[in-house]
Amino acid sequence: HTAAPATKPAAHAAVDLERSMKAMERSLKQLERQAKDESQSESSLRIVAELQQHVLTAKLGVPHTPDNFTPEQTIGAVLSYRKRMGILLQQLVDLETAILDKNQKKIADTLTAIHNTEKAGHEQFNVKEH
Repeated sequence: HTAAPATKPAAHAAVDLERSMKAMERSLKQLERQAKDESQSESSLRIVAELQQHVLTAKLGVPHTPDNFTPEQTIGAVLSYRKRMGILLQQLVDLETAILDKNQKKIADTLTAIHNTEKAGHEQFNVKEH
């Protein structure tokens, strides 16, 4: 049995979630421009690795929740956020594999899935898309 995370985990409070998210957004935009170009595979793989690092950092953060959330709602939001970041990390591993395999369809499908995960997360946490 695992204890539920605190509403504001002190050990993870130092994570600058906004900065991590902006870095992820920049890397993702660059990746979307070039991932399907096999001549840029090495660069794309570096960007995927950067994105994986950004996700690992960001998932330690605590998403903003409304002030009127109960502690239970806040814990639920944090758990949902961590799960969504785990899904995103898995999608990035899948994308890395697709790039290594030069599987253009899988690259396109995985980029779409990543975009959908990002959009759903932003909707859940009321993040304005840039």
